[in-house]
Amino acid sequence: GRPEQAVQAYRQALSYRPESVPAYLALAELYQRQGKTDLAILNFRESVRYEPDLAEGWYGLARAYQVTGQVERRDQALLQLRTLDSAAAKQFEKLYLSK
Repeated sequence: GRPEQAVQAYRQALSYRPESVPAYLALAELYQRQGKTDLAILNFRESVRYEPDLAEGWYGLARAYQVTGQVERRDQALLQLRTLDSAAAKQFEKLYLSK
């Protein structure tokens, strides 16, 4: 189907440009939607490895860690996010952490 074609296209793009942060983010989001959270985490990690100040990557990592119950890692990602984009961190807390 379409999601698998998209995954293949992004993977091919990364074979040509392994530092392509937008491709890592897109792959991570696709994997997240497919319930492949471990693969999403790997791709979010790559996005912030190449671009450490990327709030979107840290947000995605925090969300993926939240889904998998990795609370300590979620909190570490959230701390990074808070230093880069406090509004995004507050949004995350409101959506995922408020009771």
